[in-house]
Amino acid sequence: MAVSMKINGAALLEQRASWLAIVHLSRRDDLLITPAKEEYGIDLLVSLAPEGKISGRVFGVMVKAGRFLSVKAGGVEKNQFKLPVSVPAIPADLPFPLAFFVFNMEDDEGYFRWLLSPANASNLSLNHEPIFTQLSTASIDHAIVQVNR
Repeated sequence: MAVSMKINGAALLEQRASWLAIVHLSRRDDLLITPAKEEYGIDLLVSLAPEGKISGRVFGVMVKAGRFLSVKAGGVEKNQFKLPVSVPAIPADLPFPLAFFVFNMEDDEGYFRWLLSPANASNLSLNHEPIFTQLSTASIDHAIVQVNR
C-alpha cells in the first residue's frame, strides 16, 4: 500500500540534505550520528566512538540545501570554495564545535566549514571565514582530528 504525503519543496530539500550529511558521516565506523531535537537549533549531533565506545567528544552539524548554488573557487587550497549561502543563527552557549554542511541539490555535492571551530578543548572560536571545503572522506577525517585534539 502506497502512502502519499504532501511535503513542500524546501522541506524535502532540507531532508534530502540531512540524509546526504548522514551518508557522508556514516562512511566512518567510529561515529554515532543522531538527529538532534529541533529545540537544540542544530540538525545532527555526532559523537566520536572509537572502537565502538563513546568518548565524550561531540560536535554538532547544521545542514542546508540549495539549488543552483554558484560555487566559486576561494581560499588558498584547490578544494576550498565560496558559496552564496547565509549563515544560520548559532545557538547561544553551544558547548561543542559546530559544523555547517551545505549541499547543492543539482549534483549532491557537499561543502563543509566550521561555524564554531574546535580551536582547543576549552575554547571554541567563532569562524567568520566564508570559505568552505569540499565534503569528502578526507575532509571529514580532518574534522575528526580537529575535534579529537
